[in-house]
Amino acid sequence: MDDGYHLGTHVARTLKLLELYGSTVLSEAVTELIERNIHDPSALAVACDRRHRKRTKSPILPVELPKHVEDRDVAPQRLDIYDEK
Repeated sequence: MDDGYHLGTHVARTLKLLELYGSTVLSEAVTELIERNIHDPSALAVACDRRHRKRTKSPILPVELPKHVEDRDVAPQRLDIYDEK
């Protein structure tokens, strides 16, 4: 391809997006990018994520914190000290 990516790279990333977001979101994102004459795989990922978040309001991949982070107690701090006076 003339954009510096190999066709295999485009295919592999597109298949991963299909696995993560499903065919409906991917199809809509592909249609959007075709209309805008964009063929960058990163732009396709952004378009898929944007469409997914409009539907669900949550990220596609869960954030898993290690156990030691979950068990930490956090002492509340005064935030008014940061207010402008």
